[in-house]
Amino acid sequence: MPDAHQTTLFTRTVRIAAAVALVVVVVLVAWKAVSALLLLFGAFLFATLLSGLAGFLARHTPLGYKVAYAVVGLVLLVLALGGIYTLGGTLAEQVAGVNMSVPQALDRLDALVVSWGSRLGMETTPSLRELLPSAGASMGRVMGIVGGVVGVLANVVIVLLVGAFFAAAPGTYRRGLLHLVPRHRRQRGGE
Repeated sequence: MPDAHQTTLFTRTVRIAAAVALVVVVVLVAWKAVSALLLLFGAFLFATLLSGLAGFLARHTPLGYKVAYAVVGLVLLVLALGGIYTLGGTLAEQVAGVNMSVPQALDRLDALVVSWGSRLGMETTPSLRELLPSAGASMGRVMGIVGGVVGVLANVVIVLLVGAFFAAAPGTYRRGLLHLVPRHRRQRGGE
């Protein structure tokens, strides 16, 4: 029969092992959920921006918070759309210019490679298009880039929408978060 010392040692060992296992599980979950946590953090930052601007406007004008929030949202939306309108045309022109100049540059480079090959005494010089990856491989890269851009745009939309909801009623979300804190620590948690 084990004595009290062995039982205490066993109990402490089990508790330590359980605590270590819990920490490992929490770290693994956080590691896997890091993108969602970053999106949530971005939404909180955007909500803080909206809420701060709306609060400032509400304090310095006769507008209430909700109306000030709507005004701030509309002003930011107009600024964003104006920026897209202003930069969108320039970006489209630049993309069209790249689409036209890349094939011309490849043709000039191909001619340069052929001339170098003839100077070196090569009878046949492989075409540059033969040396470059096939269209299928290039299309895979292009689709990967398009997928990445769509993912970034979707993340931006998520951050903006969730942030807008947080800023629309910050007290509701703050109280909800405080309900996750034990009652005797809520006042401290609210600070």
